[in-house]
Amino acid sequence: DGKSLTLGFLKLLRNKFLCLNQIIYNSNALRWTFNRWNEKNVIKSIRQFCDKNNLYLVVKSRKKFPITEKVRKIADLVIEDSEIQQHPSIYQELLSIASIAVGTYSTAVLEAVYQNVPFVNLEIPEFTFQDKSAKFWFNSNEGSMYNFKGVVSNFTIPEAISSIKLMKLEELKMKEKNQKEYLLKFTNIKNQSPSESFYKSLNLIN
Repeated sequence: DGKSLTLGFLKLLRNKFLCLNQIIYNSNALRWTFNRWNEKNVIKSIRQFCDKNNLYLVVKSRKKFPITEKVRKIADLVIEDSEIQQHPSIYQELLSIASIAVGTYSTAVLEAVYQNVPFVNLEIPEFTFQDKSAKFWFNSNEGSMYNFKGVVSNFTIPEAISSIKLMKLEELKMKEKNQKEYLLKFTNIKNQSPSESFYKSLNLIN
């Protein structure tokens, strides 16, 4: 009814005012808001990249990270993953046909690299971490799990918005030598054949 609509509108205005108030008194938030460094523009840049390279944009959600309506409208397909399906997981199935994967400090990068899929890491700004110990687990320095030349490309949010949309898929292509170095460093895997690893574990082959 009319009363409910009015109350809903007033609640929305109140929430917007509270958010705006927090932004005004936070220099980092104010700068990011002014420059429009946000999720919507990151997804729009990725959308343009996909269009430029004739790729299909698939977004996989997780229960703890709901997808906004804006992202749903930009993506070609949104897959809701309850994570009940395993071995293979939905993500692993998607990697089998993917040309590239994008994430934010996700250990899913290891599976992508293992399946020969180049990975783009979106770097979270340092001021969002509560302390140095929290930042320690999300290292995007060159040579780290989330920034490895020829395997995992790291972009800050501003870089992602301005640069990804202009790139060709070839520029992010994985290099086999670098991939082997990456897997050895972060997984201690020396080969990429699951069957070979299995038989070696049984000492059936050298």
